Amino acid sequence: MGRARLKPKPHGAMPPAQSLRAVRAVIFDVYGTLLEVGPTPPDADARWTTLFRETLGVAPPLSREAFADRANEIIAREHGAARRRGIAKLVYTSTALVVGEPRGVLGTEETPHRGYYLSRYEKAKALAERVAEEYLAAGLPVVILRPAAVLGPGDLKTTGRTLIEVLNRRVPALVRGVLSVADIDDVAEAHLAAETRLPGERYIVAAAVVTAEEIFTEACRLAGVRRPPFVPAPAAHVFAALEELRARLTGGRPMLARETVRLLAHGFRVDGAKAARELGLRYRPWRDSLRRAVGWYWEQGLLRHRPSVLG
Repeated sequence: MGRARLKPKPHGAMPPAQSLRAVRAVIFDVYGTLLEVGPTPPDADARWTTLFRETLGVAPPLSREAFADRANEIIAREHGAARRRGIAKLVYTSTALVVGEPRGVLGTEETPHRGYYLSRYEKAKALAERVAEEYLAAGLPVVILRPAAVLGPGDLKTTGRTLIEVLNRRVPALVRGVLSVADIDDVAEAHLAAETRLPGERYIVAAAVVTAEEIFTEACRLAGVRRPPFVPAPAAHVFAALEELRARLTGGRPMLARETVRLLAHGFRVDGAKAARELGLRYRPWRDSLRRAVGWYWEQGLLRHRPSVLG
């Protein structure tokens, strides 16, 4: 059976979390999209060229190495300009995954890292956070935010994309696990509040620790679709490996990645109490975040069927 291709409707006004122009701080992030953690694969240059041709329809104007050098030059230049202009604070958006809490432990800002990474993304973000710490050591006033998995209107990253795939009945099975979540507007408010804090502070932004079963059961109830069954982690790992192979052969995106299975099986448990206490956050209930997210997916044309929660 063929798979329908959905085209999002044109976006209207952006959600509050996506409009932070009023903040008087430099908010920046470093993603692992173009970053390989570990040994450079033999086809790295070919993949670099393919990325540009498939995304922009042109050959890359710079080699991978030249791009990295140029990016570092721009970052250094912009941060220097920020200091000269008297920017009072740099707010670095990391991720709560870098806490690296051991299995079964509720991680805080003071939790020692477990000593190994569950994914390339986690490692890439940990390395990027070290760069922010280097700027802090050099005298730049940096505050670090570590958001948990984001829920709410406007999120189309990993959590949002996975929910959309599940609600469109494209995911045959799910994996049990535990994760920490935060409303997208709470994350936005944390950025605004972080501007007032002392350099060097770190804040985990997390409203709750929930199970994958709770999240997907509630999302499917709101959408009025049947929830896919859960399968044991070993079976999910095999399926994920086959999906990654399919994605490599077809140039698509895997429905499930082995790193996701590894993360869920390990658990992602972090505590956002410090941010609530010191930044004045009043975390929104995760079920409300999910309800707003499902409604927004429908408004943007990302769901096949009208959610039952909308009537």
